[in-house]
Amino acid sequence: NPAWRPPRRASREPGTVQIYKSDSVGQLLDVPFTVGQWNATAIPFLNGMPDALKRKAYVVSVGFEGIKTARVLAREDPDRVSILFPDPGSQPQYVEETWNRNAEIIEQYRIPTEQIVRAPAGDAVAAWKALTKANIERVESESVYYLCGGTKAHSRTCAARALRRIFHCNV
Repeated sequence: NPAWRPPRRASREPGTVQIYKSDSVGQLLDVPFTVGQWNATAIPFLNGMPDALKRKAYVVSVGFEGIKTARVLAREDPDRVSILFPDPGSQPQYVEETWNRNAEIIEQYRIPTEQIVRAPAGDAVAAWKALTKANIERVESESVYYLCGGTKAHSRTCAARALRRIFHCNV
């Protein structure tokens, strides 16, 4: 059985963590950190009141799980998709990797450049400010949903924006 120890260097493959094998000195293994399919689950009592007469818009924080994000979007069938994109990434190579893993979503939903909001991967405040400046949430004409598939900081930002909409408060 592999022994879990902190890696001495970043994982070679995004979407994996590295572990040291206990039976060999210094040998690292790349191990995937997610398996299976995602299910979109509304947080109880925080799912708002969607208006059936409004178009459905999704604000998606993207990361390395582009295929799983695409499956959720395909099931939900949104009228419009906007993206919160981690740029700069936590590692320089992660920006290109994230783009490559989400390119199909961008193409399929014809997401224009002005609806791809860029913010540093680990900065929730910068992500909030970037979303506010981009003004992509059209709550007057659309029911806005937040799909958290990116960094923790970006997911927190999306969750906070959803709470603000539900409780009609300014944060």
